[in-house]
Amino acid sequence: MQNDKGDVQKCEVTANEEMMTGAFMSGLQVDRCVEQWEALGYRKAIK
Repeated sequence: MQNDKGDVQKCEVTANEEMMTGAFMSGLQVDRCVEQWEALGYRKAIK
């Protein structure tokens, strides 16, 4: 996630978190993170 000023934020889970919560719940956590940053004006960074 990157804003128009170049600030970068990451939405990710660790392998340990995914093992503890499962892939589905980890995916929801990442989706929620992306939604929160998008609400603040961030967009997915192009690699």
